[in-house]
Amino acid sequence: MARYQWIVAGSIILLTTACTPVIETIQVTDADSDGLPRHNEDILVSSEITVKSGGAGTPVASVRPAYPPTGPYQQMGTLPNKVSLGDNRYRYSGETSGLNYGGYDLRLTVDYTAWLTRQSVSAFKPFLVEAPSACFAFDVPGPLDFSLGPVKKSNGDAFGTANLAWRPQNWPIDGERHGSVSFQVLRNQFPGPDQEAHYWFVDFISAALTDRPGWAASDGVTFRAATRASGIYVQPIFLIRDPEDGELHYWAPRDEATGKYQLYPIGEPAESQLQWKVIRWSSALPAGTREAVYIRVYGDAQLTTLNTDETIYLDGVCPRPPGIDPAGGVVVESVDNPWL
Repeated sequence: MARYQWIVAGSIILLTTACTPVIETIQVTDADSDGLPRHNEDILVSSEITVKSGGAGTPVASVRPAYPPTGPYQQMGTLPNKVSLGDNRYRYSGETSGLNYGGYDLRLTVDYTAWLTRQSVSAFKPFLVEAPSACFAFDVPGPLDFSLGPVKKSNGDAFGTANLAWRPQNWPIDGERHGSVSFQVLRNQFPGPDQEAHYWFVDFISAALTDRPGWAASDGVTFRAATRASGIYVQPIFLIRDPEDGELHYWAPRDEATGKYQLYPIGEPAESQLQWKVIRWSSALPAGTREAVYIRVYGDAQLTTLNTDETIYLDGVCPRPPGIDPAGGVVVESVDNPWL
């Protein structure tokens, strides 16, 4: 009797498998091209599916941000267009509204009939939505449009030279020809506790904002940063030219109640895995020409030896507005400068 039941159960599994459609491929592209979708531009989702005896309903696409990986899926749309490819293979496709710059997981679900019941099969695909043109996204080929200032001690004295590098680590998920700018904390280029009692700092410096649409009326910035080092903070700084006297002024996050400048912790405590942090800052910035934006990186000099050979990454530097909501990152809140 047990053997008979096992054979029946096995038959059910085989028959169900024979009914199940197979999702062979999934593609996510810009609706107007075959490239990756861009921020807020319509998206084309297409899939090649082998249809078996159970048939196949209209595929349904759902998405969730890459972070957190346990977040709920939201229905994105359906793939109602169906074209035969022969041999029971079909290409399904459909257009959906655009998404914000970031990384996403797509779930494609197809209904079918098995043993007089309606069942479903799903397949998954991660994909990127590229940054709008106003952002510095550091995706190659092309110039990086950022430079790196010297390593300085807390009193402003120059100490060493950090090296700007492009790396394939991309916010929030890696993609072909996508990456970030970075520098490494190297021995003898950064002060330790014997040379500095408090902190060191290095500036990521943007190219001229006057040549980049989207920054002229900005009142803030968003960007993404990551490191495995400990005791690392970042701070956005705007360089604004006064329209009256033509002088340059520096503007950074500041708590008006306490008068203290604000920093954003990205490596406190040290991370065992690289985790992108999202920084968002806006303020009532004065009228004037936005000349450049600095992303200043602070490091605790007491931890320089511990942090030797660790890397600090920067990606997705965008003006506010539009103020792109994060899709795949941990939003960091500002804190008072811990050394002042």
